[in-house]
Amino acid sequence: MAGVGDIGFDAAIGKSFDSGLILVGGVQGTLPTATDGRLTGGQFRLGPEALAAFLDPATGYVAFFPQHQWNVAGWRDGRHSASVFEFNAGAFLPDAFTIFTNPKIRYDWVDEQWTVPLNLGVRKVVKIGDLPIQVQLKADYFVEQDDAFGEDWAVTLNFTPIVPNFIYNALFGD
Repeated sequence: MAGVGDIGFDAAIGKSFDSGLILVGGVQGTLPTATDGRLTGGQFRLGPEALAAFLDPATGYVAFFPQHQWNVAGWRDGRHSASVFEFNAGAFLPDAFTIFTNPKIRYDWVDEQWTVPLNLGVRKVVKIGDLPIQVQLKADYFVEQDDAFGEDWAVTLNFTPIVPNFIYNALFGD
């Protein structure tokens, strides 16, 4: 099976303070745009999001990012009401390394099921030519999963190019 899944989006506004505190609030949702019926929820989903974070450029960061979505329209039957509570914390280490955790705890209000991961990861920014790339390795252990098919363990390896924000630069300059 191959295809394109649903598209997630968000629109938020925030404020950062000299103390390192960052506050954000907004709305996020899902558009049922999948090319294959097996890859879609078949629902337009919408809900609130918020972020409270503290960043110390010398030592690290901590953040809490709660989100919720409800089914507001669509062709697929069924209710949808799910919350995600994402916690992020990281410590900056020498040589552009960061050790971090970012569990996304999910609660399905319809089926009354939890997904609770514990995780730990490490990332480093490297340069290939002039392009910075973030390399990240993370291991997750799922203390609670939402059904008999939920994973027990996951290991992920990501390579993320760091490119200029063309939209921001066009609106606000470099």
